[in-house]
Amino acid sequence: MIITGTVRPGKGLNTDWTKGFIDVIRKAVAGEKLLPGTLNVLLTDFYRVRADFRHADMRFQHCWIQGQHCFIMRQDHFDNEAEQMYLTLEIMSTVYLRETLSLVDDQTVDIEIEPRDRQ
Repeated sequence: MIITGTVRPGKGLNTDWTKGFIDVIRKAVAGEKLLPGTLNVLLTDFYRVRADFRHADMRFQHCWIQGQHCFIMRQDHFDNEAEQMYLTLEIMSTVYLRETLSLVDDQTVDIEIEPRDRQ
């Protein structure tokens, strides 16, 4: 499955927020060296995040952007399709996605979601 969105500027809030528990997140994602912060991608349609794994009230789902393995991170209370502001996906990775994939604000990006048995 491919979902498409637009790279959006962030406010840097998740960089500080994720630093506070990055080690916990790393354990949840089988020790991958995730970097603090997220890439914000605004979708045109709501996408309900399927939890490949969870930590507290957060869901993580495997995904790929331009072949780079990533994780969609969404808190349970943000998974409400009635709220337009929840069209934004927050994506974590082991690399800085903007730099590694040369992503810029307002760029269209495809996010590949694969079945669990292919991971």
